[in-house]
Amino acid sequence: MEKLNGGGVRPSIFRCVVFALFIFSFFIIYTNFAQFVMPIETVVQSSTKEYVYSTIETPLHPSSLFGSDNHVVERISPSSVGNNGEEDDRGRNISFPTNSEKSVSGFLVDEQQTENGDEYVDMDIDTGKKIEPVSDPCLGKYVYVHNIPSKFNTDLLKDCRSLCHWSDMCLSLSNEGLGPSIDNSQGVFLNKGWFATDQFALEVIFHNRMKQYKCQTNNSSLASAIYVPFYAGLDISRYLWGGFNTSIRDSTSHELLRWLTSRPEWQGLGGRDHFLVGGRIAWDFRRMTDKNSNWGNNLLVMPELKNMSMLLIESSPYHSNEVAIPYPTYFHPSTDDDVLQWQEKMRRQKKRHLFSFAGAPRPQSLKSIRGCIIQQCQASSSKCKLLECRKSSKNVCHDPSSVMKLFQDSVFCLQPPGDSFTR
Repeated sequence: MEKLNGGGVRPSIFRCVVFALFIFSFFIIYTNFAQFVMPIETVVQSSTKEYVYSTIETPLHPSSLFGSDNHVVERISPSSVGNNGEEDDRGRNISFPTNSEKSVSGFLVDEQQTENGDEYVDMDIDTGKKIEPVSDPCLGKYVYVHNIPSKFNTDLLKDCRSLCHWSDMCLSLSNEGLGPSIDNSQGVFLNKGWFATDQFALEVIFHNRMKQYKCQTNNSSLASAIYVPFYAGLDISRYLWGGFNTSIRDSTSHELLRWLTSRPEWQGLGGRDHFLVGGRIAWDFRRMTDKNSNWGNNLLVMPELKNMSMLLIESSPYHSNEVAIPYPTYFHPSTDDDVLQWQEKMRRQKKRHLFSFAGAPRPQSLKSIRGCIIQQCQASSSKCKLLECRKSSKNVCHDPSSVMKLFQDSVFCLQPPGDSFTR
């Protein structure tokens, strides 16, 4: 070390030593400060955890506290809903800042990489166990069913003798619309799952199935669809014959629409989430004019119905809100095994006829090919079996055993258009 003549240290060396001591002291202070801050962060996170658990009902599963975006959501209990049905301030969301490296508030969820390095799983820091996602099996499947006045559905069943101009439908609509069990004395059917179901019983069958639907809800705001259990087909069937004017034919459906559009459930989407099942063809509900000579009522022409979805026996290709569904069958299996047994029975069945036809001619329809089919079938009795459905045939075509035995013995079962494309 060089010294000046007076014995002092050179100024340049002295400044370097002072600067080095300053840097060393700053490093020591910073290290001790970081060690001091870390326990504080832990205390803050622990305090936050205690606060959340003290203000939120502790769930069965930690992950159920969190919705999307890592928000802690309070569970709404009956006590948190006011007398007027509105939620009080206890139904608020509690949010915590998150990042990709730390768990939410450092106490519930942590992301750990799996062995393959590609996937992440949620872990509970307290227990070290994997958190299984909590899911709602009915999410996106909830259906709300309108509780409409009984005059629009069940009262029609009480007056079942007036529903059809040609026959008494009371027996056919029994057993929740399935009808009575079929006698299997001829060995045509299986011992269970077969019923004498009327072709126009769809509305009753569907309504009773909806009553058993496991994802039915009383909260329309949770519903993905809203069902209107109006028996539109049974209603109009009372007035299709007998010379009833248009006012009578339209009255019940118009009254139903007035009731429906006054409901708060309708106001939300204007009926776009509503659907209705009709047990007859679309033509029976689409009268375009007010002439008494025209067929059916004008239910499908009403402006309110343009927003709703209509499930009908036959739909129109020009209306996107109409969905075609088939006529009900005699077979109503309750298990997969019932279906498999029937399929196996049909595989073993011997087919004695090349084709068969059950029906009657339509001489008033120039476009109908039924007459030609009947003539050809009668001329080829060795290959074709005919079951004539005339009024004088003692309702043989209304006997499920006669019809099903014919079809089981045939390779092809002809179904040409009749009164409509599918009947």
